[in-house]
Amino acid sequence: MANKIKILKITFFIAVSISILLVGVYFILKKDTESKKVIDYPEKIKIMQFDINHGLNPNKELNLKQVEELINKEKPHIVCLNNVDNGTQQTGYINQAKKLGQDLDMKYSYGKRYEKESGSTGNVILTTLPIKFAQNIFFKTGKGRQNSLLYIIQNYRGIEFHIFNLQFDEKYAREQYREAKRIISEKDIKSGHLVITGNFAMKKTSNEIEEFSNMYTNIFDTSESHFTYSIPNPDKQYDYIFVGNNVKVLKSKVINNEMTQRISYHLPVVTTLKLK
Repeated sequence: MANKIKILKITFFIAVSISILLVGVYFILKKDTESKKVIDYPEKIKIMQFDINHGLNPNKELNLKQVEELINKEKPHIVCLNNVDNGTQQTGYINQAKKLGQDLDMKYSYGKRYEKESGSTGNVILTTLPIKFAQNIFFKTGKGRQNSLLYIIQNYRGIEFHIFNLQFDEKYAREQYREAKRIISEKDIKSGHLVITGNFAMKKTSNEIEEFSNMYTNIFDTSESHFTYSIPNPDKQYDYIFVGNNVKVLKSKVINNEMTQRISYHLPVVTTLKLK
């Protein structure tokens, strides 16, 4: 009887060991297969910048679905959003970045700017490209609300593609601009493969925007008007996309139509780029 029990114990031990070994081999093979997946990189990269006003339309109604419809229609590879809520009462305690990422089947990174009600408000980057690194960098300036800049590095055909997404408060835009300029400068991106997007809350004629347009390439001809704020009759450009010296701008537009007029106080900006 004792020998029979001993044999059963040994048999059970061998069976468990084989099971553990097989599971381990499965996950190793799965990981190896995933690492070898071929990524279909686009020849041109389409980027959208949009302040979605907490996912609330001008009538204060939740409209995240309309944001998704717009993104699906435009099909950008990278989407940089401002005023995105996470767990706030006013937007039904939804993690908006997570929901957008899941519904659109895009990777995402969220950077909190400041706490709001039960949650927070911040910047988001959605992308179809692999994210190599993500960092939310808080400003040192003590003026106004807490603020930050969301920074990610994407892998594009072996090239590190740097994306900065930010939003300034209109009252303290100048101080926050200086902080953002310092942070971006300290990253010391010598390759020139970078994009800076966001709601700068400053007109294109401001000294700061003129300075930034000399440091980086403004996707729009600064001699023309590209108003983004505020609907229904926008008369200011607050929303911008700037690129580094190794990024070629192919075409750009502000989307002003019946659909975008119903989504936010801001209009979305879209540009198509090619890395040099």
